[in-house]
Parts: sequence; structure tokens; C-alpha cells
Amino acid sequence: MTVEQWTVFLGWNALIQVVLLALTAIILMAARGWVARVHSALTGVEADRLPIEYFRFLAQWKLLVIVFLLVPYLVMRCLV
Repeated sequence: MTVEQWTVFLGWNALIQVVLLALTAIILMAARGWVARVHSALTGVEADRLPIEYFRFLAQWKLLVIVFLLVPYLVMRCLV
């Protein structure tokens, strides 16, 4: 693959991941009670602990998107 193809790939992948991250955050905020009950029933984790786990999950996902998609995309844009 060429540098231009990698740049396009990283750009679209970053955009898709940011949109999915935002939708997930919105759903977790809007349907907090229902989502917590479902996840508590499925995993056995107490409902009081789940908001902390949701926050940790979203923070780790955001960090991964930034480190592995956005930063390489911006570097590739500077190279092209």
C-alpha cells in the first residue's frame, strides 16, 4: 500500500471509530438505567460499579483511537 492509501484508510477508520465512540457514549448516558440492569444481569457486576466501568471503557477506547488512528493519520497527512 502507498502512503496515500494508508492515509485514506487511517482517516476513514478514525472517523468511524470516533462516531461509534460518540454513539456509545450517548447511548450509555441516555439509557443508563436500562443498560446497567442488562449488563449487571449478564456479567454479575453490581449496578453501582458499572458507571465506573463504563467510564474506564470509554476512556481506554478513546485513548486507543487517538494513539493508533488519529496520531498516525495526522503524521501521514504531514508526509503527503
